[in-house]
Amino acid sequence: MKARSKHFSTKAQALPPCSGRGGLAGDPESPTGNPLLLLSAFAGFLAVAMGALGAHALKGRFNPEEMAWFKTAWEYHLVHALAIAVLAMLRELRPQRQLTLVMGGWLFGLGILFFSGSLYALSLGAPVFFAHVTPIGGLALLSGWVCLGMGGRKP
Repeated sequence: MKARSKHFSTKAQALPPCSGRGGLAGDPESPTGNPLLLLSAFAGFLAVAMGALGAHALKGRFNPEEMAWFKTAWEYHLVHALAIAVLAMLRELRPQRQLTLVMGGWLFGLGILFFSGSLYALSLGAPVFFAHVTPIGGLALLSGWVCLGMGGRKP
């Protein structure tokens, strides 16, 4: 039988309240696995679906400005779905930076929702109010990249 790493032991351990395991961070041993990988898969699925929607179902219905908004939303959506997957995997390699990496993943998720979501909405004819939401999403995406940088440092 293979020896397991101390981070994935099968014995129940008393964890400190701020250990970073459980909750939104997830416990690698739980049946739900790694919530960041689930978030990445969901975001990636939606990005591909939105790309197909824009390329096929909505083709010819956008003016050039709306098409640019949709394309920007889709590109940022897809890139950040992949960035969430990177954070999820890095989290397994750097357990001492888990909280920072998990926070980065959820910031990327919020960034996709607010940044890409508002641009998708604008391109589909939503009120101009949605333009005020876009910078909030941009800040969340930038903060996610800061978390990735901090989480990737050596301890």
